[in-house]
Amino acid sequence: MKRIAVCGLAVLAAALTACSPAPSSGADVEARILDALPEDGDSGEVRMVDILPDARWDRLTIGCPYEEAWEMSERLQAWSGSVPDLAQRDDAQAIVLARGDAVERAWLLDREELDLCGPGAEPEVLARDEAVLSFTQDADGRWVAD
Repeated sequence: MKRIAVCGLAVLAAALTACSPAPSSGADVEARILDALPEDGDSGEVRMVDILPDARWDRLTIGCPYEEAWEMSERLQAWSGSVPDLAQRDDAQAIVLARGDAVERAWLLDREELDLCGPGAEPEVLARDEAVLSFTQDADGRWVAD
């Protein structure tokens, strides 16, 4: 009987987590960004506070291919928490959120449909209220950050 109760609680906890409004994966964040972009246009802007309204953060940065974790931490001035290391990757990018001196959350996103690290994109720190990303659609239909 005790085993059934423990299993029941585990299933309930998993179900509640799955219903959480916060994005659970990079694919979820990517889908939210793509949904916010116009279907019939070739450019658009996305307010990240609208994409990540329930996440706890006061600033964010984008991690681009070949960037090391310490570079993102240094840029954010956030030393605790997990930051992805992209030093050996050209197929991934990251959105990293920070609050105070801690990294609150980071998501890895692939670069097939959405490229946050387009030509001329410089790594920067964006404050929550000012975190607006501008995109243009390239000839292949991929959204690329300006």
